[in-house]
Amino acid sequence: MDRNTAIARIQRGLGFRTDLVETIALAMQEQQRLLERGKTLPFFLLQEDQTLSFTAGNSSANLPERFLRVSDEDGIWYIDDEDGLVQLTKMPYAEANAEYSEEDAGPPVAYSLRKDSIVIWPTPDVDYDLTWSYYKGGQLLTTNIENEWLANAPDVLIGAAGISIATDVRDATAVQTFTALYAAAWQNELNEIAAREDNDMPRALGRNN
Repeated sequence: MDRNTAIARIQRGLGFRTDLVETIALAMQEQQRLLERGKTLPFFLLQEDQTLSFTAGNSSANLPERFLRVSDEDGIWYIDDEDGLVQLTKMPYAEANAEYSEEDAGPPVAYSLRKDSIVIWPTPDVDYDLTWSYYKGGQLLTTNIENEWLANAPDVLIGAAGISIATDVRDATAVQTFTALYAAAWQNELNEIAAREDNDMPRALGRNN
């Protein structure tokens, strides 16, 4: 579903209005920003097994464009020839700086997130290609495109933006309609996240005593 189709759906929920096109577009962008902050993030925003490169003597790298957060499940890791899998530990910058800043360069064991960068500790002694998975914000709906939200969870974004617009135009019936749409769509998204995490996990069989 592209942006114009989503706008038309919101107009229909407002009683088949034909105006407010730009206002609805801005509301969709606003609600997308809110959906991507402080909430459980959907699987379709996850960038899996990406390469994070550092050169010898340089412990800082810029965060990717529209970076949201590191995947809790995968973190940041690399394969060492002797030690095998090395999983980096996340540390607050001040704490890591106090612990590692005076150490000699060596293999990375920890990382810190800053505003626009990621720092590994200690300073790398050689070039390293680390692997990580992270969440990236969906494409901005500044033009008529189908972004990640409209491709995978359109009713979440339509419902959220619809609530905002219906509230602004004092349409109580439309507020109820879009609130119900959003609640059902978001719950379905949470259920899907839980189902994907639980799928094919080992089951413990109970015993009858």
